[in-house]
Amino acid sequence: MRYARGLLALGLLALVFALPVAAEAPPVFVLKIPNQPSLNTPFGVAAAPSGHIWVADTGHSQLVRLDPTNPGAELRVGSYGSGDGQFNFPVGVAVDGAGNVYVSDSDNNRIQKFDSSGAFLLKWGS
Repeated sequence: MRYARGLLALGLLALVFALPVAAEAPPVFVLKIPNQPSLNTPFGVAAAPSGHIWVADTGHSQLVRLDPTNPGAELRVGSYGSGDGQFNFPVGVAVDGAGNVYVSDSDNNRIQKFDSSGAFLLKWGS
């Protein structure tokens, strides 16, 4: 009898695990910026100490600074090309403690450094 109760308990347990689970609620966005900028294939994203969000907008060959406290205020840095402050397939973004922004400009084989206002400072690579 004890064996039968064990099988019955296992059967109920198996039934519980086999029951369908209700669908999860859709995800909730924590940060939604109205008047969102037009981004084309955004790759890299980094948050600055100031609260700004920097995005490598690969499709537009630009670096974009977003301000979550002022959604309409975006700063676009650069254009397509190989000159200082220009990009050809920017993919990675990092920000240091001073707010300087580093962008991996992959098809130009270099890293570029900008200050927190988007001014070009220097580059490493070709």
